[in-house]
Amino acid sequence: MHKQTTLLLLLFLLANLSYCQMSLYSDSVKVSDSTILIATSSQYKQYEFCVEKTNDIIKELKRLTYGQEKQYSYEKGPIVIKLVTKGKIIKIWNVHLLSSVIEVEGKKYFFDTTLLSTLHKKFPVKYFIEEKVFTSQDQQEEYYLNLLKDKTFLYIVPHDFENEWREKFNLTFKKSKTFSSPLAIANYLDTILLKIAPEKKYSISYSPFVDAKKDSVNEFTMTVYSMYELYTNFSDTNAKKSGLTFYSTYIIKKQ
Repeated sequence: MHKQTTLLLLLFLLANLSYCQMSLYSDSVKVSDSTILIATSSQYKQYEFCVEKTNDIIKELKRLTYGQEKQYSYEKGPIVIKLVTKGKIIKIWNVHLLSSVIEVEGKKYFFDTTLLSTLHKKFPVKYFIEEKVFTSQDQQEEYYLNLLKDKTFLYIVPHDFENEWREKFNLTFKKSKTFSSPLAIANYLDTILLKIAPEKKYSISYSPFVDAKKDSVNEFTMTVYSMYELYTNFSDTNAKKSGLTFYSTYIIKKQ
């Protein structure tokens, strides 16, 4: 009976240990010759690293273990571990340094951040970021295919062209009886914009705390979130277009 109790206790401890210590390597993690494991941070450069060899990636992912679920307070600038294949991010784990927390599949767990400083010493990385603006998916894809030939290329953070509101721009109206308020202008704009794009393809906004700062005493400035095609096709003598902003694509390369 004593032996049986000891065996059950041992099995319980082993099960509990396996539950408490999980690694970032799992069946869902696919590693190939074109895969890298890279960590970057806007604040904590001493924890950045880049592992490029397949066997090393698998080995280090197995060493990156985490414990039980843990709550944390919001932190800016996490350390972001990325699994990248052919320059495209396929998996992300956010590490919150001050709380010793890692995010895995939407949940937060205890994490020993000294594991990252060890990786930094073994696999240091220096990189720089290029910012590009593309006006179409095809243009961005063509650039990406050329990047694959560049030995300094690490990964790309592409712009999502499936997003209906890809750009934003301003429309300024002089105050009048017709354009007496932001609401009146929004109703007026709807009659014009609906002829160019479906209702779900754009959004009109006016913030009294942001947009009002752009206004003079005799003007209202509205912000339209939409796509480049709507900006180019919109024409109205009552409105002055300005402030077209494209969302950028970011390319990370080795120094």
